Amino acid sequence: MQLIRLQSKDELLSAAGDLNELWRRSAVALPAARAEPLAAWLDQFAPRQAFQMLVVADAGRWAAALPLVDRRLKGLLPAACWPYSPWWTSGELLLDAEADQRAALDALAVELAQLQQPLMWLDAVRFTAPRWQALLRAVERAGLPASVRQQAVIGQVEIDHDWDEYQARWTKGHRRKMKVALRKADAAGGVRLSSYDRFSPGEVGSFVRAGFEIEHRSWKGGQRSSVLSQPGMLEYYVEQGQRLASAGCLRLSFLEHHGQQIAFEYGLTGKGTYYSYKVGYDERFADLTPGQLLRFELLQRFFADPACTLVDFAGPLCRATSAWSTRVEPVGRVVIGTASMRGRLLHGGYRFWRRQRQVLLSARREDTFSQPGVQPRLQHYSGPRA
Repeated sequence: MQLIRLQSKDELLSAAGDLNELWRRSAVALPAARAEPLAAWLDQFAPRQAFQMLVVADAGRWAAALPLVDRRLKGLLPAACWPYSPWWTSGELLLDAEADQRAALDALAVELAQLQQPLMWLDAVRFTAPRWQALLRAVERAGLPASVRQQAVIGQVEIDHDWDEYQARWTKGHRRKMKVALRKADAAGGVRLSSYDRFSPGEVGSFVRAGFEIEHRSWKGGQRSSVLSQPGMLEYYVEQGQRLASAGCLRLSFLEHHGQQIAFEYGLTGKGTYYSYKVGYDERFADLTPGQLLRFELLQRFFADPACTLVDFAGPLCRATSAWSTRVEPVGRVVIGTASMRGRLLHGGYRFWRRQRQVLLSARREDTFSQPGVQPRLQHYSGPRA
């Protein structure tokens, strides 16, 4: 096993063929983990941070890869993070399904032990996936301190291609809500879904701009959380869209009413999985629940598409996605200390802080719930269906 360290965006793009081939052989379906989307992420979210891609090669063939970006947590604590932000995530652990995975991950753990930064701080990791469980075992074999904390769960829809049976598994409330929404839309003149996954030169930019103009007309525009509200973000999504479209991994969907676009979704496709990255709707048509109608129409198409096996909502479970989900996947924070004394002390301090914080939060909840008339607010989710 040989360790290769890429240390710049240019080196990453020079090795794009090897990385993308490793992505193809891995269990990771997210196309944002490919080389070109990762390079665009570095330009937008970490233009001045040191970057490195740790690669383990077996007889010249890439067996494992993990991208890391140097940051200072809270502006103070140095850490090696991965390419994650609330706007876009391009980080993943890529592992060749045909390689000697234990040997590759043991070699990777040796490099993690010697990182210059004392901590690895990885957010929104799909830590229950076999590749991450295997890495955590390799880290344990290397004698490194590590901890995992669940942060959220992501809703998913397993596509078994039986649309009627899938609808039958919805809650009564969700079935009733969608029947009412469909009747209301039909009475108002109907809606039509246009979904694009093949683009001619120049189309991606105009389609992405039109989509995020729709998002800007929703509540997100008023709260300055829309893409158009953030300088440079539209250009970023256009660039990402162009890179992903060239790889055949971009899907842009529009819901139309009387010839007017009223809802939009920016999605990615890879290895039979569809990722719902950004959704928006025109608030002027809120009474038609355009976001939910778009979701209904898209899912119906996916159930009719034999190539589609899973829909992943790509963000924390919420009311809008829980009603559609058939299962959930946890994501969490993985913190690993290096072999240095500083790494071990900082990891120990982090675990102590987490325990103290949990005690404090538990005490606050008990105080709140003991007040007359105050009930705990629990996020409703019916749980993964069999």
